[in-house]
Amino acid sequence: MQVGSRWLGGACAVALLSLSTAVGAAQGETVQLGGEHKAARGKLLSATAGDVACYLDFEHANGDRFSEMASFEWCEETDLQGQWVQIGYSMESVLADSCQGNPDCSESQSVPLVTRLQMADPSSDSAAASTETDPDPGSGQYRHCGAHETTLFNCVIGARVLSVCSSGKPDLQSVEYRYGKAGETLEMRLPKRAGVPNPTVYGRTEMFAGGGGAWIRFRNGNVAYVVYGGIGRWGEGGATMEKNGVVIEQPNKQVVLECDTPPINEFSPEFFERMGADPGSAEEFYFPD
Repeated sequence: MQVGSRWLGGACAVALLSLSTAVGAAQGETVQLGGEHKAARGKLLSATAGDVACYLDFEHANGDRFSEMASFEWCEETDLQGQWVQIGYSMESVLADSCQGNPDCSESQSVPLVTRLQMADPSSDSAAASTETDPDPGSGQYRHCGAHETTLFNCVIGARVLSVCSSGKPDLQSVEYRYGKAGETLEMRLPKRAGVPNPTVYGRTEMFAGGGGAWIRFRNGNVAYVVYGGIGRWGEGGATMEKNGVVIEQPNKQVVLECDTPPINEFSPEFFERMGADPGSAEEFYFPD
């Protein structure tokens, strides 16, 4: 994973919030999220896919069992079953209970979801406390992508983090737009529910004098969010400079939010070709002035 623009040659991060021992020493360290105390460590016993999430069964060090909801990708992870793990959570939107499992239902609810598991020593009291909030601490940037996802784009915009994440499936519909403050419930996620494909995604690369760039558009009704990054002769007197951020395309106006930090940018012609973007599409995007 490279920090900085690919055109220059180049947190889910999971929010592990204030550690507490409210559940008691027999059950080990906990994290507090969404008004609940959640176990930060346990032995992973099994994973079962449900209507709205993957359900993980764990065992405490004292033998007591507990279950947690998790991102669907953890149902495909078998290497950690039977192992002691550190557990990371974030607040995510899932299908509401009132939907009774109907995938066409538009209602959702925010719940603590397991989005990170990492091998742990069950005898270590400090294992949970030493967990990093960023799956790649060396990057220096919090991101909203999980440990089993690819961070395609990431930067800080004011007090918020912009992330574009991929679950690794070879199509654009597996790519998600996420925006919000680090460690808090996302302010915008497209698609709006984890694991639900978003067919209204398109992106491609562009060539400019003195460089090149890439953009990807996520539609949400009559509003679109276009994440962009590139380098060209846009500076004074034709000087080379970078442009990175997101343009919010509304019916009567555009809002441009520029990155305050050098982005993680993994977009490339090979990426869009691999993800099935139609090179003959009539969709266009003009980098903001």
